[in-house]
Amino acid sequence: RLLTGPKGRGPQMNHAAGRTDADCLLFHHADSSLDRDALTELACALDDTECQWGGFRHRFSDSNRRLAFISWLHNYRWRKTGVIYGDQSMFVRRAFFDSLGGFPDHELEDLAFSDAALARAPSRCLDSYVVTDSRKFRQMGELRGLAHVLSIIVRYEHQRRIGNEAFFRPYR
Repeated sequence: RLLTGPKGRGPQMNHAAGRTDADCLLFHHADSSLDRDALTELACALDDTECQWGGFRHRFSDSNRRLAFISWLHNYRWRKTGVIYGDQSMFVRRAFFDSLGGFPDHELEDLAFSDAALARAPSRCLDSYVVTDSRKFRQMGELRGLAHVLSIIVRYEHQRRIGNEAFFRPYR
């Protein structure tokens, strides 16, 4: 079903969530795909009532070493912090999502949502992969893309304005 909604990823995801009565929500980027058994694994994870939210391991569609390293860092960061990025196909139980007020209406809505969710329940990392198309990172340059991502994380952690609007432009 095609929906139209407000501008911005957070408001758009909240809009879509408000148009379904599903018990579990899956927020999945259009340039990504899930492993064939990912949804079965998700259904099994949700059999555990303690599992409130989570995502999948990440990798890029290209197998070049730089992108593989970025994905390795991405997955390592998740194991250490529990923070889930949007490109990990975040899943969340509806009641938990609603109790958190959904996604905020600003940049890095996935990080802000993760922070709020982690204050109430641990994230669950499923074994299946979500594979993100490498095109944007290749066009930007893998190292430049990684530098932008690290810059955004550092600024976010220090609660400073992101200031990397140019980085987000291809994603909007």
